[in-house]
Amino acid sequence: MFEWLQHGFMVQAFLACAAMGLLLAYLGIHVVGRGIVFVDLALGQISSMGVAFADFAHLDPVVCSTGATLLGAAVFSLLRVHDPRLRLEAVIGIFYAVSSAVTVLLIAKTPHGEADIQDVLFGNVLALDRGDVATMLAVFAAIAVAHAALGRRFFELTYRHGAHEALTPREHALNLAFYVLLAFAIVFAIRAGGVIPVFAFLIVPPVAALALARRTGVVIVLALLVALLSTFFGLGLSFAYDFPAGASIVALLGAVATVAALGVVWRKRRSGAAVLVALALLGAAPVAAQAPPPPDAEALAAQVAELKAALAATQARLAELEAQLERLRAAAVEAPAETAPAPAPAPPTVASGRGGLKLLDLSFSGLFAAAASEAREEELRTLELGGHDPKNRGFTVQNLEMTLSGVVDPYLRADANLIFQIDEEGESFVEVEEAYLTTLALPAGLQVKAGTFFSAFGRLNPQHPHQWDFADQPVVSGRLLGPDGLRNPGAQLAWLMPTPFYAEAVVAVQNAQGETAVSF
Repeated sequence: MFEWLQHGFMVQAFLACAAMGLLLAYLGIHVVGRGIVFVDLALGQISSMGVAFADFAHLDPVVCSTGATLLGAAVFSLLRVHDPRLRLEAVIGIFYAVSSAVTVLLIAKTPHGEADIQDVLFGNVLALDRGDVATMLAVFAAIAVAHAALGRRFFELTYRHGAHEALTPREHALNLAFYVLLAFAIVFAIRAGGVIPVFAFLIVPPVAALALARRTGVVIVLALLVALLSTFFGLGLSFAYDFPAGASIVALLGAVATVAALGVVWRKRRSGAAVLVALALLGAAPVAAQAPPPPDAEALAAQVAELKAALAATQARLAELEAQLERLRAAAVEAPAETAPAPAPAPPTVASGRGGLKLLDLSFSGLFAAAASEAREEELRTLELGGHDPKNRGFTVQNLEMTLSGVVDPYLRADANLIFQIDEEGESFVEVEEAYLTTLALPAGLQVKAGTFFSAFGRLNPQHPHQWDFADQPVVSGRLLGPDGLRNPGAQLAWLMPTPFYAEAVVAVQNAQGETAVSF
């Protein structure tokens, strides 16, 4: 009944699908609650388009798919439709249709077009690399930590604002953070599971849970349970009948949705207990089904003999091709030098001022502290002046920081730092700490920075907390520059002097308002 658990690759596939299903089922509650069902499908297809483009252009698929998905998430978080005759879903549908068409066009030019389309749609969880699974689990864990810190804020934004009209600046930042986290989850889930299973995990468990329960906590538990059971029995069904794993899981999720719909109808007339019975019977059905009888020994022996013959033919052909290659090499050495073919020109490269072109650099860092003291928190806060200092006894989340940076073109670079933080009273908030553009190719050693950034005042002020060699901000820095350091919107001009030692002159003009410029 559970023979498939004896195989390592099946256990690894279950671990990957379970993590993917649990995270996507939880995120799907927000997707359904916000009424953006088409958004996740569009983001999934945009991510697949990035993978197809990377395969077509021989680039890194992670970078291409992540960049495309983050761009789509940013656009969707800002997209508004004011014409009452139009629907937002219709506009998002255009993105989905166009990205689907571009994906098919790119895959059509690959050597294995049909197989690649199958992998894009349903993935290949049974052939995952162990390193890819570890990377996916690490990203999912970071997303789970962010939602654990900001989950209450996300749910308030989901159920109070609906279409997200008239949001405050902090809520706009929180909305963007939600879309960015959703984009990262979709990017790494699609690499393993494909577009259709990711869409099914995002929609079916939340819809089934919402149909059977009202309280948010119960809805979350039911959605996670539906995703986990569908993954377990879907893989068992795939192993027993040699079905594709992704399609088997989606089929089980569809069966669960059908049972949930029947449960809603039955509950209106009878009792909800019959729904649980139906779910139990559905889960037991794949296990109770007997696997098809294995082929007899003679058939297996014939298949083995056929494969051995094909292998021998392939080895003979390989030996023949190697001999031809050696003859061609020998002829090229004996030929006159003037008849040698000219070397192929190097492929063109795109310059980016001081370095090669980079599409997007991403990082996520966490800073935590544990402290004990005889003094109470009120006394500690008179000395711990930094905005990220540990001001409570016990455990403190000092800072969770997401950094996005990359070369825009050969002349500009963009950097942004998003902060997820829990204050002294245990309240979570999101802050845009820095966001600026930097020039890359100005003459005479000049460089311009514009946006909101830390002032180049001393050595400590421009640094972020995770770069320090100490746990808290020096008292003199907190007294002079404030808890968050000296930073504000403005522009900065730097000149790298032509001296034999490093010397740089910096002039900056910034706003002197708010809590980030306390000395002014």
